[in-house]
This record gives sequence, structure tokens and C-alpha cells, in this order.
Amino acid sequence: MFPPRLSPFLRANTLRSLQQTKMASGFFSSHFPGRPSLGSISSRLPTRPISRRPYSSGPYEPAYESSKRYLLYGFLAVNTGVFAYAMYVQEQARQGNVKPLIDYSKNFTLNYNGVVDDGRWWTMLTYSISHMGLAHFAGNMLSFYFLGEFIVSTPGIGPGKFVTLILGSALAGSVLGLVQRRETIKATGGRDMKRGLGFSGSVMGVSAVAACLYPRSKVALYGIVPIPLWGLVAGYFLYDGWFYNDKNASTGHAGHIGGLAFGLVYYLAALRGVTLPRRF
Repeated sequence: MFPPRLSPFLRANTLRSLQQTKMASGFFSSHFPGRPSLGSISSRLPTRPISRRPYSSGPYEPAYESSKRYLLYGFLAVNTGVFAYAMYVQEQARQGNVKPLIDYSKNFTLNYNGVVDDGRWWTMLTYSISHMGLAHFAGNMLSFYFLGEFIVSTPGIGPGKFVTLILGSALAGSVLGLVQRRETIKATGGRDMKRGLGFSGSVMGVSAVAACLYPRSKVALYGIVPIPLWGLVAGYFLYDGWFYNDKNASTGHAGHIGGLAFGLVYYLAALRGVTLPRRF
């Protein structure tokens, strides 16, 4: 239902150093194996904010940014821990003990009948911290880390709003994904045989907000074609929208659109006019 569609190589200029890294970002994974597609992208991240908070007369406190960075690392750590457990249950299954893998699938993957009929509502969030393939996991984590730097470096976005953006995007992705699966099941009959997993809904939400805050941040697609960040996100939206009803698609386009839509709505409702780093 939600396999990886993966992003690009990303070169980020941070405050401390110029880094270059390869990233294959998973935007939702379906079934357990993934098949990444790679591109190339370069982006300059915002410098450390030096402006004032919109709600305070005092200077922007480094501790405020630090708390958001701890959240960023915290989500990376949680995803890493769950991924390590996924590797363990898969190895157990290869050795003939399939029960841990079955239990993992029931509690850390998204399935329409699992939520509606079996009452596993918590999977509407737990699916988002689940990965079964290394490429999918690494890609999503790298994407989240670099895109999350835009949010971390924005003074007007506090830790609470950062958490709301991450979890809200994941939940919105699951809701739209389930709606899309319901329509498919009604048309074909039977049970939902697909399971969704991956942090891509949150990645899409974070990328949408980053594009709204810093639309003119330049990226070089495949290292050749320069486009603004907003153009990259718009391209993803058009791609997912085009294949939304493709019955043969292995990518969870509905989940992508849900996460991205939440990011856009949350920006318009709560983040417009936030304080940006002075150079922006």
C-alpha cells in the first residue's frame, strides 16, 4: 500500500560545516520490501536564527532551538529502535518463528480491516515509525533530518508545534490512506490485503511547511536542474495526485497527499507570519 518513493541526494550547508550526503528518502512503504528511486538535490538550510520571538521582547533563546533539536533526534531514535526490532522479528521468521513478525505486523503496520474491524486504532500512528527495509528507513531518516533543520532553525515554531506537525501529518496520511483503501475494497470486495508503513507522511508534512517558509531555497534536481523548494514539493504533489487512483500502484499516494495536505493546512492555520532567520 505504501512503498518507498525516494528522494534525492541532498547537500546541506549548515552553520557548522558544509556537508554532502546521499539520501534515498522513503515516502511510505508498502509490503515489506522496498524499491527506492533516486534523484539528486542540493539545498541550503537556513542559518541559526538571530531574530526575536514574535511573542517576546527578549532575544531568541538557544535553549528553545535546542528543545526542538532534541525532538528531532528523539523521533530519529524512536524510528531507529523500532527498525532494529523489525530486523529482529524478520530474522526470527527466517528461522521459523513467525509469531513475532505477525504480532509486529498487527501493531506497527496500517491495514483497513485491522483498524475498522479489529479496533487497532493505534496503528494509525505506530505505522509511521515502522520500516522493514534499510533503504526505506535510511532514506526517510535522512530526509526528515535535513528537512527538519528548516523547522528547528525557525524561531517562531515552538516544540509543541513541531510535534503537532509531525504527528498530525502521520495521522492525516493514515486517514486518507484508509479512505482510499475503503474505496478500493468496496469496488473489489474482500479484505484489505495490503499493509502500510513508513515515516513518509510526516516527512511530507515537514517538507510542505519548509517549502512554505523558505520557498526560494534552491535545490538542484539530479545536480543539474535548479528549482526552488516549493517546486520540488509541488512536483511531488502532482505526481501523487496523478497516480492516486492507479490500482496497480505500489506507492501509497493517498498517504503522501494526506501528510502534505496537513502540512499546508497547519502552516496556513498556525504558522503564517512566524519569525524567520534574518537572512530570509
